[in-house]
Formats: sequence, structure tokens, C-alpha cells
Amino acid sequence: MIAPEVIQASEEFRSSIISALLQTDWLQRYGQILQPEHFQTKDEQTVVRAILEYYDQYHAIPSELELQHLLGDQKVERYYNFTDQQIIFAADQALDFAKQEAMRIAILRSAEALQKGDMELPMTLVREALAVGADSLELGQDLVEDVTDWLYEEYRGRRYPTGWQSIDNILDGGLSAGEYGLIMAPPNSGKTSALINIGYGLAGLVGGCNVLHITLEMAQSKILKRYATRMTGLQIRRDNQDAEMVEQIRATAMKRLRGKLRVIYLQDKRVQTIRTVIDNLKIEGFNTEALIVDYADLLHTKRRSDRRFELEDISRDLRDMGNEYQIPVWSATQAGRQAFTKETITMADVAEAIGKAAIADVIISLCQTKDEKTAGTGRLFLAKMRDGEAGKEIPVAINFAKQTILELKDDL
Repeated sequence: MIAPEVIQASEEFRSSIISALLQTDWLQRYGQILQPEHFQTKDEQTVVRAILEYYDQYHAIPSELELQHLLGDQKVERYYNFTDQQIIFAADQALDFAKQEAMRIAILRSAEALQKGDMELPMTLVREALAVGADSLELGQDLVEDVTDWLYEEYRGRRYPTGWQSIDNILDGGLSAGEYGLIMAPPNSGKTSALINIGYGLAGLVGGCNVLHITLEMAQSKILKRYATRMTGLQIRRDNQDAEMVEQIRATAMKRLRGKLRVIYLQDKRVQTIRTVIDNLKIEGFNTEALIVDYADLLHTKRRSDRRFELEDISRDLRDMGNEYQIPVWSATQAGRQAFTKETITMADVAEAIGKAAIADVIISLCQTKDEKTAGTGRLFLAKMRDGEAGKEIPVAINFAKQTILELKDDL
């Protein structure tokens, strides 16, 4: 039996793929996944380019006469001489052929990029090649025919709580899988503490998720200590880290956590590295169900020279990753210096790039005036809510020593 890669490399097979484009509904079903660069000869590339341009303009497949007119002297008869069985086989194999060729091209371009010292582009090219045809069969849902499915997904699908009851009520239980939430605050004003409270809420009795907390600035032991402080209410210092403290942390975790909490410090500050960590953890038995990135403004990508656009790309990559792994993603972003003197921090106060805020589904700003700071209080302001009404404010008690940001109920 001839190996599939040998068949696909042959000129006859490539011609049968073109025949399938001309004589089946392949383009209507899969779109323009196949590209001229996937074919080896100039004649093949010219034919495929003509078919795609015609389809793009007229939303139809050219007839044999129309194709001949488009190509001039180049003969097209060979693309109409295949049997029905050969065409069906080619149509079945065309998607795999497109993926294989996309990966081949990605590897060639990656080699060029690596020679120039670009380590970021190869990962992007390979990821894009792996994604070829990934959603080719996703045809959406019908409003009426699929009402049971989409309504269940919207109102009965899993929600991932923050642990702040009023916020979760506004969010109908929390973020959905694939959504991207941001905490916004001025520099050194509680972004990490807010993310730790969310991580604890996600892994706690209500959330029950396995939470991966990526720290890009603070050592992972420092973050873990903050989680332990939030969970136990104890201030963990060098002079009280004994066997009794260890057992108390373990015993409290058994009572108050349904999920696991994993903290990792990343030296390589790229979204692709986070993907690799998630994949490696899954191999080791840790299935990430919610992701916290502390925080997005510290990530980098080499795709843009302008930092504003780079930050937008990073936000988009984080949101795309949440969709890919079907997990909620929480991160934080810096508010501008003007936010220090403002009573309420809004989307207009986002530092460096407003585009990163536009990509987020939910933005919660941590607001605290000087008087509130003295009193140990503050407010969570819902600066953005993609699917609902923003602008609501939740009074909170803030104790950074104990890593607590707790709602102030009217009856307390």
C-alpha cells in the first residue's frame, strides 16, 4: 500500500484536488483553506488562484469554459478527466493536504526566521498551521432549531465565580469559559491581591476549579504565601513557619478548597509559554480549568514595534487562549497616574492602550480614596460588562495584610 504522504506529493493527486475544487461543493463547505502556495508547480498555482479569485468575486465555481477563458493558453482538460471515485477520494483528503502543506510552509518560514534570531515568529506560524481547518465544520447554531442547545449553554452552562457575591450576581454566576476579565488599578494599589481573591473564589467551595496562577513579577513562593494568608487568615512570617503552621494550612485547604491552586513564575514572558505550561501540566495530571495571569501588561510579543499595539495583541492572544482551552482568563492592567486622584476609575483611565480594554469581556476597577485607605475600605467598580449593564459599585473592606477584599453588606 502506498503511503498517504507519497500519494499527496504526486502531481496526479494534486490535480485531483483541483478537480475536487471544480466539481464538488468543497469550497462552499470549507472556504478558502487551500491556497495557491500549497501547490508545487506554477501551472497548479495559477489554476488555484484563478478558481479562488472567481469564487471570491462571484461566489460560484467557474465552468470549464470560464476557467479556460481565465487561463488562456493553459490547458484545463486534465482537471475534468478524473473518475467520480477519484474526485470523492481527493475531496476527502483535501483538508489533510491543506494542513500538511500549511505546516510544511510554516517550517520553511520558521527556519528563515530563526536564522534572523526571531524566536517568536516560528511559534506563531506553527500555531496558525495547526489551526488550519480547526473550525471548518463549525457552522454555528440556528436561532429556532438549536434553541435548546444555545439556551442551555447561555443559562445553564458552567460559570466561574469571583467569590464576590454581588459581582457574581451581576455576572450571572461569574465568567463563562472563554471569557476574559481584567482587574484595573493604579500602580501598587492591590491588583495582585484582587487576583488572589478571585483565584481563591475560583478554587473554593463554590467555584471548585483547578486554578493556574501565572506570576510574571513576584516569586511564586510569595504568591503562594498570600494565598495561604487569604485562606487561613494567618500572617505567615519566618518566625512562625513551623510544623503546626504547615498542618493548619493543609487542614484549612481540605475544608475550604474544592479545586487545586497551582502557582508558576514565568521567566519567559510570552503567551505561547503559558500555552506550553498548560499543555505540560495536563500531561502531568493537572487539568487547568481557570487561568490567572498576574499580569498581562508584563507580557511581551515581538510582532509589533509599537507597545500600544503589542498590548492589544497580548490581550487578544489571552482571550483566544481562553476560547481554545475553554477556560476563563483573569488578568490585571495598569490604570494611568491620573487614577491616583480619582474617586472612581473608569475605562478612560486605562494606561498605554485602550484597545486592551476593548478586548476584555469584564473590567473591574479597584477604587480607593485616601480616606477610604485610612478606613480600610474601598469599592469595586464594574467599569465594563460586555453582556450587561456596567457602572455598578460594590463597597468592600480591604485588608492587604490578610489579603482580603470582602464585600461590605448593608446589614454589617
